[in-house]
Amino acid sequence: MTFQIFLLIALSFKVVSTNTLPTYGECLDITNLDEILQVLKDHNFEVAQWNNLCLELGIYTTTLNGIEAANQHHGVDRCLQKCLSFWLSKADKVKQKGGPTWHSLIAGLKRIDQIATADKIHEIHKNKHPACKILDRYISDPTVQNNLLSLTYLLHAEKIVNRNVWSSEEIKLLLNHVQNAVCQNYQLLKTFAAILQKSATTVTAGNAIMNEYKKEFTNEVNEPYERMTEEKGIHLDIVNFTEVRMEYATTFNAISEAIKSDDAPSLEELQTFLRRGYGYCKFPSQCESRKDIFDMIADECTLINIGLLESVVNFYRNEEAKHIIEQYKKYIDDFNQMKLHQFLDKKFFGGPLLKSETALFYVDRSIKESTLEDVRLLLRTAFTKRDQDVKVVVIREGNSYIITCSFPLHLSMELILSATENIEELKKKGLQQLTIGFSTVYDEVCEPWNELEVDYMIKMEKASKSRCVSVHEDATCRSSCGMVKQMAIYMSVKQLNDTNDHIYSAKICTKSIESSSSSWLLILLLLCIITLYVLFEAVLTDQRREAKSTQETPDKTKKSKKELKTEAADKEMTIAKLTKDKLKLKEELQSLSDYFSDEDKITMRSSSADSGIDDAPHTWRHFKRAPKEVIIIGSFGNHEQWKLPGTIVSPKLIPVAIGLKGLYEDWIAEEVKSIVEIYEKDPANYELKDIPEKGKSRKFYLDRIISLFENCRKDGAVIYYTGHGEKDTGNWCFKDGVISFNDILELYMTHFRGKSLQIVSDCSYSGKWIHDCGKILDKYRILSCGHKTREQGMLFKIFTSCQPHEEATLLTYSRKGIRYSEEDKGVLIKYDEEIKMELFQKGQHPMHVDFRHIHCYKMPGDQCELDSTCTWEDRLGKKRERIVLLVDNKHDKFPSWYYLLISELTFDEFKSKQDQGSVGVEEATKYGKVLYSGPGQNPLSHVKKKLNLRFDMNTYASYKYTDR
Repeated sequence: MTFQIFLLIALSFKVVSTNTLPTYGECLDITNLDEILQVLKDHNFEVAQWNNLCLELGIYTTTLNGIEAANQHHGVDRCLQKCLSFWLSKADKVKQKGGPTWHSLIAGLKRIDQIATADKIHEIHKNKHPACKILDRYISDPTVQNNLLSLTYLLHAEKIVNRNVWSSEEIKLLLNHVQNAVCQNYQLLKTFAAILQKSATTVTAGNAIMNEYKKEFTNEVNEPYERMTEEKGIHLDIVNFTEVRMEYATTFNAISEAIKSDDAPSLEELQTFLRRGYGYCKFPSQCESRKDIFDMIADECTLINIGLLESVVNFYRNEEAKHIIEQYKKYIDDFNQMKLHQFLDKKFFGGPLLKSETALFYVDRSIKESTLEDVRLLLRTAFTKRDQDVKVVVIREGNSYIITCSFPLHLSMELILSATENIEELKKKGLQQLTIGFSTVYDEVCEPWNELEVDYMIKMEKASKSRCVSVHEDATCRSSCGMVKQMAIYMSVKQLNDTNDHIYSAKICTKSIESSSSSWLLILLLLCIITLYVLFEAVLTDQRREAKSTQETPDKTKKSKKELKTEAADKEMTIAKLTKDKLKLKEELQSLSDYFSDEDKITMRSSSADSGIDDAPHTWRHFKRAPKEVIIIGSFGNHEQWKLPGTIVSPKLIPVAIGLKGLYEDWIAEEVKSIVEIYEKDPANYELKDIPEKGKSRKFYLDRIISLFENCRKDGAVIYYTGHGEKDTGNWCFKDGVISFNDILELYMTHFRGKSLQIVSDCSYSGKWIHDCGKILDKYRILSCGHKTREQGMLFKIFTSCQPHEEATLLTYSRKGIRYSEEDKGVLIKYDEEIKMELFQKGQHPMHVDFRHIHCYKMPGDQCELDSTCTWEDRLGKKRERIVLLVDNKHDKFPSWYYLLISELTFDEFKSKQDQGSVGVEEATKYGKVLYSGPGQNPLSHVKKKLNLRFDMNTYASYKYTDR
């Protein structure tokens, strides 16, 4: 094989870093501020729009509010100047918006309807927009303009245009939409090229655009993988992956040499073979040589799937080439036995990936135990004979891993039907969710209740069955809509290719139209069958269960009425007990799943931390792990000599075993030494930067924190404090003042926003900081879910050694609350359990809240489902001694229920009153706030869901009191 094929292989597996700034046009910096201001002034930018412009450029609302407050006496010109300074400094979310470039400025202006200004700046700096220049050269191509209307379903699906139906009179408007989309996001040019490659008439233009894109954005295509893994903190077996890539390239080279004999099939025969057997390939008839054919095959194959190459070798009937294939397959068999954690974020396939040609498997299995062979078997189970047509693109860490695959668009319906038929086997292999294109084939969250639950609920309340079915119907509706969308995309491309294949033959064209109509009818029929099957699945299940019950007890009618009544009562009691136990177990498991994470190898365990129980899996709800830089801060000295007006210093309690032996500051030094030793045992995840010194001031440590934030090369940081705390606030006390959470927050927002910050506070009343953080998030209206904190770049994770009302004890947290585990190869921090040095010592209860954790049921990239009632105050209410009770209301005339939000101060009085006789809804308002109420014996499912989202019911003392 020639040098070009080696280059093709090398390029096709490079990984694109989503954080890389556009390489077209130099990045602007603060030295360009005067130029930008002058350009905006010269081209009539409406300065009053400064706020909207900066929002589009990636500056957070909170930052803009601060700018406006600080410059309210200087006018909007000063606000614009300060805002652009933040933008040029890459503050907030600027990098995610494309960085400070002329391109991103022009795109931002267009999004706020400053079109005239944007166009004039574009004319001046168009040489810095190669993506637009490339598009301009091909957008006027007649083959593109004449066929673009037939590709609007794909363009809309990939978010290039905002609707999927356009008339022929709107072709110019459609072209403008495409140009604006590429101007705002240059990577959409690659997507647009991939769409053009789907049609035989536009494939030439698509190929040309794709080639120019790769040449222009070489940094994106050729970014070294080692650099990417280093930036993301991923540790992979690079040598093994490099070896298999070279083996892959060598195999192509050897086969190319082996089949050069004169008696091999001709180019035309090979094109015909590929067109008939692999119609999804990129139009083999346009390949002008055998080299072009092999280049196309290289595009379609992956490191672990060379099925297409093997078919071509078999077609040539070349024994030498067959032997080469067998050797590579044997090599891959060994390669497939490697564990998945070695391949996280590693690309197996480098071709363009469209949403309509993407399948996502969410699998609940350990990445440390699963292998590539398990992935291959999962695809075989899902797609049976078509698994070779589905390519693994990348494997990412999720709950517990996510497989992204690519498949040919024309196989959409076949793959969906196959996966639907095999869904039970896939669930046994840990499948949680499967999407094929836009169609959700399976989602564990939307799965109907199982038979036991349905049986019991039917007996307890007939309405429950209708609720269960409605949930099922809702999931079915969404799945059907996705299937229709996928089908529309497939048919639009198919009709375009069918029409152009027979453009010169009216007769054949007629047959094509009839064939297309037949295809539409066939797919609609299949869709109806699937929809009806899913809708009536619950009914069929009931009928099967009833028939089974009748069959198993044919002589039931022969029994006496007394026996039947006794058996029915026993059965109902058994079912009730099993259901109650099962629901309790579900709550406990959900609690563990959501809140016991080994993130960053800082395993946070409950009272069973030393019992050898395995860590809970790191799920998609948790923030991505990354190495961190650590500083340790200590408060030394005799606080009685400090002059701090208005501050009540609360030193740590001294254990009886220590007594008055030695100086207090010496014991703090001993505590610091033990903490340092723990972190030094895990250098892969923690880089220790600073160790506290005696006699240092508040200002000294604030400067050290600023230095940590400004110079941190890792993706996160840890600030560990031990020493004196301020009474009732948990602030850190020094000889010249205190450091509050607000002080840390101000420095974080200015110097470190958008990066992960972990705070470990070991002092009296330290738990107050968790509630301070919640209050600030509520103040900025950031709802209680990781979706919102991540969106705003406020990535806090806080551990405290005690509750807001507790005093900490010397040496207790450093010896009992944190340790290094040889078994887990990481630092373990305990929380939510009492710890103490001595049996007779007053214990303390450590706390922890990860404000980055996703609490709702949506995936990280989806829209958060919380509403304005979901505050951090309510979510942290468990740690504020607030209780949500589900109460049976037997006081009123008819059975009913209500949820009551009550404090522990009034709980005992309410319980006593309830024991004497059921407390009605009206009377319950004297003890707390009635959140929801309703008739019957069971709350509606959506009510439970809302309460869970608002009050963290999964881990809450929710059902602490109920008379059921």
